[in-house]
Amino acid sequence: MRTHLLEEHNRYLCRTSYCTSVFRSMTECDKHFKDVHDASNILDLTCGECGKVFIRRGHLEEHMLIHVTKSEREVFSCPEPSCKSKFARECNLQHHMKGHAEEGWKCPQCDFVTAEKHNLKQHIV
Repeated sequence: MRTHLLEEHNRYLCRTSYCTSVFRSMTECDKHFKDVHDASNILDLTCGECGKVFIRRGHLEEHMLIHVTKSEREVFSCPEPSCKSKFARECNLQHHMKGHAEEGWKCPQCDFVTAEKHNLKQHIV
């Protein structure tokens, strides 16, 4: 199968025997292996509050939000005057802002605009 993928489809199969991930380049395949399967690359990050262990720093940082009271959290507010949305993470505010942009998904029946198509579908229903 590995040979078939490479010769017929120009795709690379993960080099582990148990993973079925397929990639367009050897570089992507190597990065996947290092990020997912290489034990020397996995971090042991433990929450100082509850002892839960994570292997990705971003996951620990997101988890830590549950230990902070709502009033202590940094809040990222939408700068649009007509919008009262607030977010605990700046990346979520940035994603939200796409909904205010003209290139977002627009409702054909009103002024509603969203960054994600599924939100438009829910709005219409």
